[in-house]
Amino acid sequence: MPIPIRYRAEFFEGQYFHVFNRTNNKEILFLSDENRTFFLTQFEKHLSAGVDAICWALLNNHFHLFLRVKSQGAIVDSLSQMKTRHSLDQRRYLAGEVSVNILLQQSFKRFFQSYAQAFNKQHNRSGNLFRRPFRRVAILNDSYFTKIIVYIHTNPWKHRVFEDFTKYKWSSYESFVKGSGLNAVEQEVIDWFGGTDNFINVHLNATPIYKNLGL
Repeated sequence: MPIPIRYRAEFFEGQYFHVFNRTNNKEILFLSDENRTFFLTQFEKHLSAGVDAICWALLNNHFHLFLRVKSQGAIVDSLSQMKTRHSLDQRRYLAGEVSVNILLQQSFKRFFQSYAQAFNKQHNRSGNLFRRPFRRVAILNDSYFTKIIVYIHTNPWKHRVFEDFTKYKWSSYESFVKGSGLNAVEQEVIDWFGGTDNFINVHLNATPIYKNLGL
């Protein structure tokens, strides 16, 4: 059964997207902290040239990422500074032959394949790990910017993975409230919420609302 078109949004430079996916047949996606660390490492390796990660959460059988596609100039700069050999789609993007949508779809494909291959080898598994195609929704208004950040951070509680989402190790929430050493993207988010205290309060006060939010 084809997925609704809203879950197959095309990537555009400068736009925000909620990217999420689960495993086939609701299998476990992460069997250890080592798996989760490797997932984040591979995301950085394959996607950091093209997107900024706003926030994220890793659950038992799925993940959520809130991303901003970089500007064309920033992507070109990032790709030009890569020390590894460019893939075909990266070379074609630099040459102006393909869109950022093609570039990122291929980057996600390599990301998923690299994780699945390592996971299958480690756990004596074979076959596809992720559901296809992966879901991505364009976030087009300010109200959803706030909603999606809170939704992702409270997702461990929503799915009863962890009772206190503020202490869940495998989401970006803690990095926002550590008080110092925020990177540029994290600082943008804190400023959007009007400061760290308000960031925390919005999450805590909105938790009952987002428990049943259908995103």
